[in-house]
Amino acid sequence: MFDQEPPPAGNPLFRLKNVVLTPHFAGPTWDNQQARFRNAFDNCQRVARGEKPLWVIPELAD
Repeated sequence: MFDQEPPPAGNPLFRLKNVVLTPHFAGPTWDNQQARFRNAFDNCQRVARGEKPLWVIPELAD
């Protein structure tokens, strides 16, 4: 995870040959897929009840 996303083009990690950088999407696996969908569904239910969601993308927060 970077402190700024997307990271600036001049980030020194991009020049390292022994580093593999992946997007956030690299984290999901078949093992945690059900939990991710459950969390999303639970958040939708919370919003439908007029409650605040538990997980919000910071850029979309009000």
